[in-house]
Amino acid sequence: MVKAIEIKNLKKTYQKGKANEVDALKCINLNINKGEFIAITGPSGCGKSTLLHSIGCLDGFDEGLYYLNGEDVHSLTNKQLAKIRNKTIGFVLQEHGLLADRLCWENVAIPLQISERNKKTIEGKSKAILMKFGLDEIMNKPPSQISVGQKQRVSIARALACDPDIILCDEPTGSLDSKNAMKIIETLKELNKLGKTIIIVTHNPNIAKECERVLILDEGRFVT
Repeated sequence: MVKAIEIKNLKKTYQKGKANEVDALKCINLNINKGEFIAITGPSGCGKSTLLHSIGCLDGFDEGLYYLNGEDVHSLTNKQLAKIRNKTIGFVLQEHGLLADRLCWENVAIPLQISERNKKTIEGKSKAILMKFGLDEIMNKPPSQISVGQKQRVSIARALACDPDIILCDEPTGSLDSKNAMKIIETLKELNKLGKTIIIVTHNPNIAKECERVLILDEGRFVT
């Protein structure tokens, strides 16, 4: 199998050298193949979000190696990392992160605006993605006029705007009821069938068991 993510002895410390120093990640080793559907679970404060941010090139690390699609992340420039965050990785957050002053299709268009200059092309692509998710009826509405479940589906559509290989989800169902939560999981499963590598951080065991593989993190380490 081709590896999408290969991490060796990754360590991350906050407030290093100070009295309140915290070892957020301790000697993390992780291999994820392309096309896998992974859940990372564990108690609050165990380092789940820190690990996801490191995988997503949002945050650096202090020690260890991280290869993304075979490329050494630590050797990349800020410009190269920004390109990866825009093209290779899509992010889905718990609180959807939609801009209230923009219509749904305009929210989906945000990642496209970095690399695409033609406004008509941007609008066309954004609306096409929403239509694939069955959200054509709300594409011209602001987030304030749609349901919480629809907001999260729009955020997934935004994560897919640049057709990334990897989708990182940080508690994507945390603010949803069980019915809407399962709709989100079914959407992610469909994307996984299309070849997307998906990593979900969750504290919900019912969500975790829907994934192909479950990794448990505790106090900055993976446990069996």
